Amino acid sequence: MNFRQNPTVLATLLLVFLVQCRGYSYRLLQGWNRYEVDCCYVEAEEGISLDQVNSELQWKWPEIQIIHDRFFPDVDSKPVLVLYKNQESYRAQLGDLPQNLLAHYELQRRAIHVPLDAPASVWRHEMAHRYLHELSPSAPFWFQEGLARFIQGYSTLAGPCDRQSMEGELQQWVLQRKTDVAIKTMELPGNVDFKDMPEALKKSALSGVFVYFLWTRGDLQRILRYLPSNPKADPLYPITGGERGRMEELRQRYLDFLENPVFQAAPAKCGADAAS
Repeated sequence: MNFRQNPTVLATLLLVFLVQCRGYSYRLLQGWNRYEVDCCYVEAEEGISLDQVNSELQWKWPEIQIIHDRFFPDVDSKPVLVLYKNQESYRAQLGDLPQNLLAHYELQRRAIHVPLDAPASVWRHEMAHRYLHELSPSAPFWFQEGLARFIQGYSTLAGPCDRQSMEGELQQWVLQRKTDVAIKTMELPGNVDFKDMPEALKKSALSGVFVYFLWTRGDLQRILRYLPSNPKADPLYPITGGERGRMEELRQRYLDFLENPVFQAAPAKCGADAAS
C-alpha cells in the first residue's frame, strides 16, 4: 500500500503507541545504510538512497522543526530515524508486534521506526513521543499518547496562538460517548495493554480528548514549560498543585467541556510569552 495513493484513515489503525513496555530492541539489519543528516541520524533499509531520505525530509522535517520549537525547545539531541521502504516492508519486520501498527517509537534506542512514505501526521505523532520521552521519561500513558494525538493533528500553518482542530476521529468519539462513564470520571490511563486492542484504542482516544481540553485552557503549554525542570512530576501538578480542590475544579471544567464540546479552539492565556 502506498500512503500517497491510498491515504489511510487513522482510526482503528492509529496504534502508534510506544513499544517501551515490551522492551523490544531492533538491530541494524545487514544491508541497511547509516546516514547522518542535519536533522537526525538515519538507518535506512536496503534500497533507500540518501537522495530519497533527503527528499522526504525536505518536506516533512520543517513541520517537525516548528513543533519542536513551539513545544519542545529544551530538547537538543538528534533523533534516530529507522526508515523502511514502505508500509509492507515495515510490517514484514514487526515480528510479533501488532500488524496494524503504522509506526512506533523504540524506547531502548530512542529511535523512530517509520515507513519512508508514511503520512506527515504519523511522523509528527512519533516525534512527539520521542521529544516527550526526552523531557519526561516516566510520563504516564495518558500524557504520552494524548500529546502525540494532539501533535499528530496539529497544523503548523497556524500560529502558536491560533485555533487548532480536534482530530476528526476524536470528535466522533466524544459525540458517541458523551454518556460513557469512563470518559467522565477523568480516571486517566497510566498504562496500556497492547494485547487488548479495543481497550487500548479507547484509552488512546480518551487521552487525546483530555489533552486537547488542556490545550484549549492553555494548560498544555504550562505543562510542557514545567517538565524540563521537573521531569518526574505529575503532568497535572503545574495546573493543580497537587491540591484536591483544584483537581476537582479541573474535573468539573472537563465535564463542562464534554457536555458542550468545542472542536476548534485557540489556547487560552496565549500571549506575548508564547513560543513562536
